[in-house]
Amino acid sequence: MNSYCLWKRASGILKTILLLLSLIALAVEADDKAIATIKVMVPSNVDPESVAKAWRLMQAAYGAIGIEISRIEAPLARLYLMVEQGKADAALGGIAATIEANYPDLLKIPTPISKSAYHVYGSTMGGYKGPESLKSLKVIAMLGSESLNRIFPEVDIHFVRESIQLVKMLELERADVALGLERHMTALLKENPNSGISRLDSEPLYTFYVHHFINRKHRELIPKLDAALQAILARVVDKPPESQ
Repeated sequence: MNSYCLWKRASGILKTILLLLSLIALAVEADDKAIATIKVMVPSNVDPESVAKAWRLMQAAYGAIGIEISRIEAPLARLYLMVEQGKADAALGGIAATIEANYPDLLKIPTPISKSAYHVYGSTMGGYKGPESLKSLKVIAMLGSESLNRIFPEVDIHFVRESIQLVKMLELERADVALGLERHMTALLKENPNSGISRLDSEPLYTFYVHHFINRKHRELIPKLDAALQAILARVVDKPPESQ
C-alpha cells in the first residue's frame, strides 16, 4: 500500500474521530442544558386540601427525575391558557376531555393523579328532582368546569369566576342549583355554615379522572413522569383508580 493510500485512510479515521468528539460535546452540552425547574400553574380557586395533595404528588414525581417545580397561582379560567401560551410549563391537574379539546399544546401524563366528582348543591326548596330536572333550573358552576357543557348539552349553565359567588347566588335565589366538585364544595360550605345550602344528590352527577398536563415543548418528559407517578402511587394506599 503506497503512502497516498495510507494518508487517505488516516485522514478518514481522523475525520471519524473528530465527528465522534463533536457528537459527544453536543451531548454534554445538551445535558448541561437539561431542565432544572418546571413552572407549574396551580388553581387559586379550588379547595386548598386537594391542591396541596396534588402538589405533593407532582413534586415527588418531578423530584424522582431530577427536576424541581415552582408554583404560579391563577384562577381556573386562566390556568390552561397560560400554559398553552408558554407562560408556564405545566398545569397541576385537569380533565382530559376538556383540555385536549381546547388546548392542543397541553399534553396529558397518562397516569391520573386523582379521581373526583361533580354533585348538585342548593337548598331543598330549589326544585332539584334529579338530573333531568336540571333542564328547567337556573344552574351555575365555576369557570374552568366547561366539561359540564359536554356532559349536559341540554342544560343552560352560567359560569362564575369566584367560589363565593356560588354560595351568594344560591342564597339570593339568583340560581336554583350549583354543580360543584365534592371536595371543593365541602370546604366552601364549611366556611359558610349558615348558608342553608347542602348537597342534594346521593350519587355523583359526573365522575372523572384528574391528570397532570405539560406544554408540548416538554413532551420528552411524559414517559419519565408517567413512570415516576406509577412508582409513587404503587407505594401509597390512597391512590386513584386505573384511568378509563
